[in-house]
Amino acid sequence: MSTPGIYDKIYTVTSVTHLIPIKLDLAKLNYTHWSTLFSTHCAAFNVHTFLAESTTSDPPTEEWKNSDAVVMGWIFLTISESLLKRLLNTQPKTSCEAWDFLKKIFQDNKRSKTVELTAELRSLSITDQTAEAYFRKTDSIAAMLQNLGSKMEEDELVTYAINGLNDRFPHATHIIIHIYPFPDLNTVRSMITLEEMQLNRIKRINKESIGTPSAPTVLLAQTNTGNTSTYRPQNTATQPCRNFNRGHCRFGEKCRYLHQLNRNNIGHNVANSGQSRTNGNN
Repeated sequence: MSTPGIYDKIYTVTSVTHLIPIKLDLAKLNYTHWSTLFSTHCAAFNVHTFLAESTTSDPPTEEWKNSDAVVMGWIFLTISESLLKRLLNTQPKTSCEAWDFLKKIFQDNKRSKTVELTAELRSLSITDQTAEAYFRKTDSIAAMLQNLGSKMEEDELVTYAINGLNDRFPHATHIIIHIYPFPDLNTVRSMITLEEMQLNRIKRINKESIGTPSAPTVLLAQTNTGNTSTYRPQNTATQPCRNFNRGHCRFGEKCRYLHQLNRNNIGHNVANSGQSRTNGNN
């Protein structure tokens, strides 16, 4: 017989979801984290034996049955809706039966999901994602593999992460590989994030340079329809500027392009002028 009042502590719990904030979800493969939290919580309230035994006496006492029903209610409240439906369809009689059913679902799916997730990690590519989104995905897959009992070693995780970054950040990945022989994932994340910020800054500056009315590219020969006046670029030099020759013109290679256009425009205007004079003399 159970000692009277031995399970009284469970009735002090007002919200089990505050104590166990993780919801068991087959899509997230978070059984290890959920089961650890749940069993620890049950041990703190002296009902952990309910998860390992169907009863503690034969026949079970009313106190045991009531306490077991509370533990089963905790299970119901901390699993996803899809798992809850599957569990309710089995009509478990005790919290131990419910616990074993959920454990079996994740164990049966373990091997195939491990292979699937490992393949996904190997083929992961940043493509058009942000660096933050890419590393969140990497972390998520690594966490799911750990939950399946297949923890990914740090050096393997870094290798897969770098492979997926190389197409978009070849310069940064080259530095990581050759300067940091054994980088951890946080080092890779920091360097790629910094590289992304710098590239975005360059794109923004170039976009602003092209889009502002005072930029030379906007002032290239524009003809006002119906008007004989022709607008010329502000810079009418026929050679790249001195800053370009020194290697630090703010327009970079565009500087040469702009001056080349200037020369073409000047030659075109001179030819048109000569043709006009000839036509006039005729």
